[in-house]
Amino acid sequence: MEFALPQTTVDLLPFLSACITVLLGLFALLMPRTVLRLLGLNPPAGRLAISTEVRAMLGGFPLGVGLCGVFFFDQPVAELILGAAWLFAAGGRLLSLIFDRMLIPRTLLMMIISLVLAAMPLAVALGFVSY
Repeated sequence: MEFALPQTTVDLLPFLSACITVLLGLFALLMPRTVLRLLGLNPPAGRLAISTEVRAMLGGFPLGVGLCGVFFFDQPVAELILGAAWLFAAGGRLLSLIFDRMLIPRTLLMMIISLVLAAMPLAVALGFVSY
């Protein structure tokens, strides 16, 4: 299998979304306590098991999805999976805005970032941008 880099702007959209996903996953995988701090979460003293969840769900899962997106950025199924993952993340933030009344700048910013990262691969996969 040969690894190809994006040659067009259309190919660059899902590739960049995947690269950002990989970087976020690596960050959470390697520095879970920093991620918790940035999220405003302070685990109780002695509860290091929460690092396991951060590494797995906020690190490993995005890392796996992102790497698949990097290697298969030009495949519609990979574009759909990456875009759907970010779209559902944005949906979770929207539900938090509605039900938890979390109308704070950080939540809005992260929802916008999630929507942009979803739009990049979905626009290509659904044919909104063409070669």
